[in-house]
Amino acid sequence: MNRPRSATIATAGAVVLATSGGLLAAAGPASAAVTCASPVFKRTFYANTTFSGTPKGTDCDSVIDQNWGTGAPGFKGMPADNFGVR
Repeated sequence: MNRPRSATIATAGAVVLATSGGLLAAAGPASAAVTCASPVFKRTFYANTTFSGTPKGTDCDSVIDQNWGTGAPGFKGMPADNFGVR
């Protein structure tokens, strides 16, 4: 089944497992799957302020002007406070 490109990008954060002779291999991080054309900014979201660990999500944005108020960015596992965006 061929998915539209937008569906492929939306599911890039999922862990993909492939079997080869009983061996399991995990795909790379979601941030590697997103490419943004200039002059668009690539944003990588972390669930901490040290930018450590696996990113919770990556997307593209043309302006840096977000205000999430009391909510959190729309990625699974993102806290409402004390998160990092690079």
